[in-house]
Amino acid sequence: MKIWRGLAEVLLLLPLGSLGCFSAPPNPTTAGKPSLPEIVNTFSLIDDSGGPFSRCYEVRPPPLPDGAEEDEVELWYPTRRRAFLFEGVEGAEGIPSGNDGAPLFRQTDPVTVRQTSFGCGKLGSSVWPSSVALCLHLAAHPEAVRGRRVLELGAGCGLPSLLCRDALGANAVLATDFWELDDRAVDGGRKEPIPARLHGINLEHNVRGEGAQVQRVDWHDPVTVSGASSFGADLIIGSDLVYYPSNVQPLMDTLQALLEEGRGAPEAILISPLPPEVERTSLPEFREKLPSTLAGHSVQMDEIVMHRAEDSENQRFLRIAIAAKK
Repeated sequence: MKIWRGLAEVLLLLPLGSLGCFSAPPNPTTAGKPSLPEIVNTFSLIDDSGGPFSRCYEVRPPPLPDGAEEDEVELWYPTRRRAFLFEGVEGAEGIPSGNDGAPLFRQTDPVTVRQTSFGCGKLGSSVWPSSVALCLHLAAHPEAVRGRRVLELGAGCGLPSLLCRDALGANAVLATDFWELDDRAVDGGRKEPIPARLHGINLEHNVRGEGAQVQRVDWHDPVTVSGASSFGADLIIGSDLVYYPSNVQPLMDTLQALLEEGRGAPEAILISPLPPEVERTSLPEFREKLPSTLAGHSVQMDEIVMHRAEDSENQRFLRIAIAAKK
């Protein structure tokens, strides 16, 4: 089984370099330090002038430790490991900023997550561009995370949660998502595909260790939402949450509960892709109704742009910043 998994990972990565799909960006170095691992893609969050203010290097993941054993997810589903290094985050190996635009900080150890197949995790099986865009925003604003308790909605593979804990100095993180409890279809007349039970195990595989928790939260079930509220989050984060029309109102109700005035988190940051690159038919309804749903909060919406070096394309995202009114 490990042989097939390893072969699959090689085949997934091979076209990037061997078929000439793109020219890899130069391997950045720091003065007196070795170059970073092999880069397979670069993402940049750019400002209005077109200049980057945070970057992410997707790198070839480090090898698994000797003797690593397959878990239940790998026995039933194909998997792929992905690793990311962010510039603009605080770490032990800080790089002072200079007039040449050198980054303030650079990670030295990549954040590594394991993806599964759609059959296991459905929409949460992969690291989506919106997740990377959220991470880039957080990397550009580490002060919003440092020392705080961060709750991620619709965590999927958990990349933003890991970045907050491992690089941005969060006090604690809670990665939440929804999955079946016993591999049987969820009742209630839902039409959207529900992740399998092993999706939760994969999220726990990624987001584990001191300062990290994983919790099953169903936006349609106030009891599970209330359980997440007990975490006592200071910051709510989420990316590409507005996908199915049936989830719009439950998501707004969930945000209202988690941001409850005087008791809930004081702030939230949400990222969602915009057309023409990506169409989310439920997003207009969400944008229209969210300010009135969270009447006790300030809801600011603007656009950010992420550049992806692999195909030299820009993608636009809606950034929603929610804060309790003072």
